[in-house]
Amino acid sequence: MLLILISMSFSGDVMEIITKDNERVTYLHGNVVIKSRELTIHSQKAYFYNQKGYVVIKEDLGGEMKNGRFRCDSIVYIIRERKSLLMGNAEIEIEDIQLKSELFQIEHDKKIIYTDTSVKVIDRRRNFTLTGKEGQYNYVENYGFISGEPLINYENGITISSDTFFIYKRSEKVEGKRNVVINFEDGRVKGKHIIYFYREGYGVISDSISVKKGNTVSTMDSLYFYGNDKKIDSLSMKGNVKMETLLEGGDRVKVESKSGKVIIRDKKMERIIFMGRPKGVYTPE
Repeated sequence: MLLILISMSFSGDVMEIITKDNERVTYLHGNVVIKSRELTIHSQKAYFYNQKGYVVIKEDLGGEMKNGRFRCDSIVYIIRERKSLLMGNAEIEIEDIQLKSELFQIEHDKKIIYTDTSVKVIDRRRNFTLTGKEGQYNYVENYGFISGEPLINYENGITISSDTFFIYKRSEKVEGKRNVVINFEDGRVKGKHIIYFYREGYGVISDSISVKKGNTVSTMDSLYFYGNDKKIDSLSMKGNVKMETLLEGGDRVKVESKSGKVIIRDKKMERIIFMGRPKGVYTPE
């Protein structure tokens, strides 16, 4: 049976007119297919609320949208507003990008996916994962952002955090702004801005950078990090590198150099190397 209502087409094995939630509802069940300009949805049940102008779709649910496909436990499609709510174990695949959350709202006119629930972004081709508490993604232009304590997660446990990460799928890079931190098991890197080219496996941190390991703190003009999708192998410090170490008993060591390198092994900063004819000063307490 086929039913066409307000620029949408519905089909299913059986159609009934029932009363549900004190309203007359068009109920489709069995091999349901719903099509609009934005979506094609396959399920086993659909309830069309005629007066309110929305459809609730449930059971064995999946479908296609522009540039991708999706699945979830249920969908509410608001016809006149051209919005979809994907609820429960929701997954959206846009080319190689996979979005996961308990709730997505899609505004089809704007081509934007929103969520204010914990979200995971995965680039399956590059084995890259980003998590956060809220975000949005343009599924035509393939870019978006994640905020709410967002984290880039490496397989070996190293994480990169920032106030907000912007995702640019076409150039396969992520940009973080404000309060950038790379966390190692025995130290951390801080800065205000990061660009991470996850396809090539390297990135750069700039503006107010510091590297801390125990009682040693280093500052520099810029810092590059290198590795792959599983780990960070090394840090490269460039321009006006300055290090200060507080020794036991209160003695201090200060070093200045043009560049430096930090070797990373098993989530730890194994060695810090200063290059470019470093100069130092030892100051007793």
